[in-house]
Amino acid sequence: MKTLALATAMVAAFAATGAHAQDDSAFRASADADDLRATTLIGQAVHAPSASAEGHDERWESVGDIGDIIISRDGKVQAVLVDVGGFLGVGTREVAIRMDSLDFVEDDKTPGNPDDYLVVANLNREALEEAPEYDDQRAGAGQVAAGGPALPQPRTEAPPGFELAQQNQRTAGNLQRAEVYGPDNERIARVTDLMLDDDDRVSHILVDVGGFLGMGAHTVALPIDDVDVFWNAQDKDVRVSVPMTKNQLADMPEYDD
Repeated sequence: MKTLALATAMVAAFAATGAHAQDDSAFRASADADDLRATTLIGQAVHAPSASAEGHDERWESVGDIGDIIISRDGKVQAVLVDVGGFLGVGTREVAIRMDSLDFVEDDKTPGNPDDYLVVANLNREALEEAPEYDDQRAGAGQVAAGGPALPQPRTEAPPGFELAQQNQRTAGNLQRAEVYGPDNERIARVTDLMLDDDDRVSHILVDVGGFLGMGAHTVALPIDDVDVFWNAQDKDVRVSVPMTKNQLADMPEYDD
């Protein structure tokens, strides 16, 4: 099977040093041919080998759609959340499938087109329907999941009511459209997308700076390792904090998709 390479692109913020010096090597100004945004992956159908295939084009069957992506505190994409079973959304169960159990294979109907592919789980339908339902509450606030990395030291001060986000709170669904705040606790940008590298790791977050109602915004891509992700348990709210001002973000090279 042909595996589709996933490449970098995601939004975060990066601390300028000295008199607002910047290291352009930390940023990406354009996309590579095989780059994949989280918003492209979310909503994709997950396929499994078909037990009743009658032809080469029918070797896969859809078993559910990707609803979200689970990201660890070190930026590693741990799993995708898929609704399996049920009918018209009724009776479905949310299952977390690890990234190493997924392949990105060429679509038989459009051979040779890298933009047309199928997300295939190395599992049969029965295994998926019998898989344990994903429990979103196992790694609660202030806890470290078994075998998971310790929480990093924040680069910025947590706003009132917030604390560093745990793994189960750092999902693509929570991070997309999250507000971005600068060192003075001023809202300066908004996360628009996440992107993955070829190790299934979130490397950057894409942020829109300026503009009005989505028009005229300046999009930049910054390393996720240089931002803090905070979580407010009461409001179920995610906030991204960066050690940069709005002007510093606006001065960075625009990301070209």
